[in-house]
Amino acid sequence: MSRRHQRDHVSVWAVIAIVTMVLVTVSSIIGIGWFYLNEGEYDKVTGCRLEQNQKIAPSQLVVLMDVTDKLDEDVAERVRGYLQEAIQEQPEGALIELYALDERISNYDRSFLHCVPRKPNEANKFTDNIDLVTQEFERTFKGKLDVTIQRLTSMNSPRDRSPLCEMIKAVTIKSFATKNDIKITGSRRLIIVSDFMQHFPGKFSMYDKKNPDRYNYKKFAHSSYGSALILDSSNENLRGLNVDLWYTNTMTSGNVRFWEDYFYEVHALVNHATRK
Repeated sequence: MSRRHQRDHVSVWAVIAIVTMVLVTVSSIIGIGWFYLNEGEYDKVTGCRLEQNQKIAPSQLVVLMDVTDKLDEDVAERVRGYLQEAIQEQPEGALIELYALDERISNYDRSFLHCVPRKPNEANKFTDNIDLVTQEFERTFKGKLDVTIQRLTSMNSPRDRSPLCEMIKAVTIKSFATKNDIKITGSRRLIIVSDFMQHFPGKFSMYDKKNPDRYNYKKFAHSSYGSALILDSSNENLRGLNVDLWYTNTMTSGNVRFWEDYFYEVHALVNHATRK
């Protein structure tokens, strides 16, 4: 090869290298710029999209974790995996809420509340800064979520009572209110992880084997105690609500039927009633 051709060959590769570097730099600048320009369109606390100052989410997943009894480690590990998988399936922008269900019957606050940010595996390699998207996803969402799930499934502070109906009603009022702070434009899903043994000493207990009606929802709902604990059938946000019942112990068919009837009363859709 002549020296002239060698020089021409080197020049071509030099130009290609320079153009590639310029394109990569410009793409990075565009990605960073796009990220920060759009950051103002999201609520800084919840990470939910803002439209005319209204927080918006395309769907909602609420998880209620019963912590009144300690989970066996093998069960806890399975529950963690199931929860992480269920949340990973949620689309970008979905609202995720986690609650600890203990013996309180009022003043509930969420253990976790955040909309799913842009996922690294769904980022656009041409317009997004993948490293920046990954850092934000870990910092604002996944890191805090993993810590919360670990804490809720590892709690070891047994309670003397398990007022499940009281807690479920309080949480559904808070998360599925018709006038909520965050507008949900699509589907709603509720996951409850529990042994589903309603236990309020002196009032009603599913542990009371002397009571032949301990799993009879109709009699419970018409009792002076139970009538105050049924869900609000006028709440439109509960109609068509997808409910997953994740049992942490093997339960009788009567117990399963009680909770299915409890949610069917408001036309919610009980998809699963299985042991995890």
